[in-house]
Amino acid sequence: MRWDHPEFLFALWLLLPLALLLRFALKRRAKAARRFLDDPMAARLLPLRAPGRGLASAVLVLAGFAFLILAAARPRWGMYFQQVRERGTDVMVLLDVSRSMLSQDVKPSRLERAKSDVRDLLDRVGGDRVGLIAFAGKAVLACPLTTDHGYYKAALEDVGPTTAPRGGTAIGDAIREALRRMERLGDRDQSLLLITDGEDHESFPREAAALAAERDIRIFTVGMGDIHEGARIPVVDEHGNRGFLKHEGKQVWSKLDEGLLEEIALKTGGAYVPARTRDYDLGEVYESHLQTLTAGDAAIDKRKRYRERFQLFLAFGLGCLVIELLMKRYRQRPRVAGVAAALVLLALASPASADPIEDVRKGVRAFENGEFEKANEHFDAAGKNRPDTPEIAFDKAIALQRLGRHDDARAEYLEAAGTRDSALAARARYNLGTLATEEAQAVFGEKPEDAHGETREKGVEALERAIRDYRACLEIAPEHADARHNVELLLLWLKQMRSVWAEKDKQREQDKKDEEKEEDLAAFLKKLVDRQGELRVTTHGLGESPAAEATKAVAEGQEALAEQARELPDRIDKMVAKQAQAMQAQPAAGGGAPAAQADEMKKAADAMKLMAAQAQAALDAVAPALRANDARLAAENQANARAILESLWTALAPFQQVVQSAEKIETSIVDALLDPPATPVLEAEDQVRVVLTALAFPQKIAQAKQQAQMMAATPQQGGGGPGGGQAAQEQAEALQKALAKAEELTPEIQETASEATETLLAGKVDEAKPKAERVRDLLREILKLFPKDPNQQQQKQQNKNDQDQKKDEQQKQDPKQKQDQKDQQKGKMQRPDEVESMLRKAEEREREQKEREKRRARLAAGAGTVERDW
Repeated sequence: MRWDHPEFLFALWLLLPLALLLRFALKRRAKAARRFLDDPMAARLLPLRAPGRGLASAVLVLAGFAFLILAAARPRWGMYFQQVRERGTDVMVLLDVSRSMLSQDVKPSRLERAKSDVRDLLDRVGGDRVGLIAFAGKAVLACPLTTDHGYYKAALEDVGPTTAPRGGTAIGDAIREALRRMERLGDRDQSLLLITDGEDHESFPREAAALAAERDIRIFTVGMGDIHEGARIPVVDEHGNRGFLKHEGKQVWSKLDEGLLEEIALKTGGAYVPARTRDYDLGEVYESHLQTLTAGDAAIDKRKRYRERFQLFLAFGLGCLVIELLMKRYRQRPRVAGVAAALVLLALASPASADPIEDVRKGVRAFENGEFEKANEHFDAAGKNRPDTPEIAFDKAIALQRLGRHDDARAEYLEAAGTRDSALAARARYNLGTLATEEAQAVFGEKPEDAHGETREKGVEALERAIRDYRACLEIAPEHADARHNVELLLLWLKQMRSVWAEKDKQREQDKKDEEKEEDLAAFLKKLVDRQGELRVTTHGLGESPAAEATKAVAEGQEALAEQARELPDRIDKMVAKQAQAMQAQPAAGGGAPAAQADEMKKAADAMKLMAAQAQAALDAVAPALRANDARLAAENQANARAILESLWTALAPFQQVVQSAEKIETSIVDALLDPPATPVLEAEDQVRVVLTALAFPQKIAQAKQQAQMMAATPQQGGGGPGGGQAAQEQAEALQKALAKAEELTPEIQETASEATETLLAGKVDEAKPKAERVRDLLREILKLFPKDPNQQQQKQQNKNDQDQKKDEQQKQDPKQKQDQKDQQKGKMQRPDEVESMLRKAEEREREQKEREKRRARLAAGAGTVERDW
C-alpha cells in the first residue's frame, strides 16, 4: 500500500480532542436541561434519551471523520503498468521582470500573478522541455530548456526585478536571446510564450518577431495590466519608505500595450491572450495552442502505477455520518407512563396549586400554536393564583412581547429579573435587551441612515438601553455568548451609524451652504464668455500646422466648456422661479399686472433658452473641427458661441458692469494695436464685440433709469449712520448724471466702434488706432460719472492699508531679500503668453523626437542606457 499524501494521517490525532468535545457537549446539554426545568417538570416535559444511543452517535461521528482523513491521504494498492510517451515540444517562457510588472492592477501584482500562472503551466506540459528567460532592459537566461520541473520551479522562484541587470523593457532583446538559446531542430516544434505588459522601450520587437517567423518559431503573447487607466509603480526608497515611481516630477502610470503584442503573435502565426486584469488559466492556453503543435519523436517507456482506493474510505466515512444523522437520539415516551406521571403530580399537588399548573400548560400549548393572546390569558390566570412566581411572569412577558405590548412585557420581565434564580434572571435581562432592540428597529425603520432629529435620539436611547440590559445579563451569566455577541454588534453598529449620520449632517450643511452661495446666471455666463475667449486666443495661436498634442489640449478644453454650458437651461429656469417667488412675495399694484409680468418672464426665458441652444450647438461643433484640423471652422464656431453667450450676459448684467466690460475689451484692443500683429483677426473680433455691446446701450440705459427712479422713490430706512439718506440721494443723482452722459455719448460710441471694426477688417491698423482710443476714452468718461459703491471703497481702503503695511515690512528686510524679490518680479514680468508657450513646447517636442531617433540608433548598435527604466 502507498499513500499519495501521508501528511494527512497526522490529522488522526484530532479525533482525540473531538471525542472529548462530544463528551463535553452531552454533559452540557444535560446540565442546561436541569437549569431550564426543575426535576419534577423535567421528568414530564423533557424527552427520554435512549440508553447507549449517545455513545453510538459519538462512535459514528469519530469513525466517519477517521475514514474521511484516510481518504484524503489517497491510499493506493494493486499495481499495474502504463505506457508513457514523452512529448518533444520545446517551450521557452519569456517573463517580463521590469518594475512596471510590480503594478498592482492585477492582484497581488503583475509579476507574482505571472509566476503563479507559469507554475500552473508546468502541471500541463508533461514531458515537454521548458525554459525561462527573464528580461527587463536586458534579457537573462534563468533556466535552459529542461524536463526537470523541480529545478525549473526553483529558478522561477528566484526571478524578480533585480534578475535583469538593467531597467526598462526590451521585448526585442528577449526574443533574440531566446532564439540564440534554442537549437535549430527540424524534428521538434519550438515556441515562445511571452508574458509582459507590452511597454517596449525601443528594442525593435517587430524585427525580432520576424526572425522567429523565419525559423518557424511561433510566439504566443499574454498581455497583463489595465488598458484604460493603467496603474502606478510602487517603489521603496533607501529609508524603507513606500511610494510610487516618478519621472520628471510626475508619477508614472503603466498601461498594457495590446497592439504590439497582437502584432508579434500575428507575425509568427501564434496567438494573443488578452489576460488584462482578469483571471485566466495558462494551462488552457497551453492545451488549446501549444499542445496542438506536432511533437518530435520521443521514447516510449512503461511505468509502474498503483490503483486509487480512496473511494472506499470516502464511502465508509460518508455512510457513518449519514447513519448518525438519521439515528434517533430519543425514544418515545409511553403514553400510559405520561398519564400516570400526571396523576401522581395531581395527587401530590394541593388543590390551590393544581389550577396554576394547568393554566401554565395551556398557555405553553397556545404559545406553541401561535395563539399569543390566548397564551397571555392563561399565563395571567396562573399569575393571579401565584402572584409571586417569577417563572409565570417570564412566560407572560414573552407572550406580551409577541403581541407587541412592549411596555407591559418590560414590566413582567423586570419582575422576573428580580428572582434569586440566576439563570431565570439572566434570561429575563437578555429578553429585555431584545425588546429594546425591537423598539429601536421600529423607530429607525427600513433606512436608519436617514434618521435625524427626535427619531435618531429615540432610536439611540433604545439601543443604549438594550446594551445595558445585555451587560446586566453578562454580569449574572458571564458565559452567555449571545449576550456578549449582541453587545459587540450593537456597539459596532452604533459607531458606524454615528459616522454615517455625521457625514449626512455635514453633507446636508454643505448643501445648504452651496445653495446659499450659488452664483447667479449673469456671473455664470460671464465665466463662460471669459473661458471661451481664452480658448479662442489659444486656437488662433495654433497656426496653420499645429502640433497634435496642442490641438488635443484645446479640443479637450472646448469639450469641458461645452459640458459646463449644458447647465444654462436649468439655471435659466431657476432664475425665473426665483423671480416668480419674488413677485408673489411683493405683488404689483393693479389687477392684471402680475399675470402680464409672468407672461413676459416666460417669453424672455424661452428666448434665452433658444439663444443658449444656439450657443450650445456652436460649442459642440468646435472640438470636432479641431480634431479634423479645420482651424477656420473651429474659430468661426468659437466666435459665434462667445457672441451669443455675451449677448445673454449683456441682457442680464447691470448697465455699469456692461460699460466696464466694453471698456476692458477696448483697452485690450488699444494695447494690442500698439504692437500690431501680422493679421489683426482677434482685435477685429473684439471690436465687433464692442459694437454689439454698444448697440445694447439704449435698452440698458432705459432699464437703469427705471431702477434709478424706483431707488429714488423708495424711502431710506434708518440704521445706516448719520447722513445715510443724504448719501443715498447723492448716489441716485450721480447715477442719473452717468445715464444722461451715456445716452449722449452712445451714438458716437456706436459709430466710432463700427468704423474701427471696418478698418481692422481691411487691415488698416494705423487708421484703427485713433478710433479705438476714442471709443475707450468715451467709455471711461461714462464710467467716471457712475457712483462709487461704499463697500468697494471700503475694500479698496483696506487693500491700500495692507499694501502700506507690506511696504513697511519690505523696508525692514535685508538687501539680499529685496534683491531676490526684485528678481522674482522681473521673472514674472518676462513670462511669455500662452501662444508663445505652446510654440516653445512644440520646438521642445521636436528636439525630443530627434534625441529619441539618436538613442534608437545607439540601442541598435548595442550601446547606451535606457532613460525610462520601468
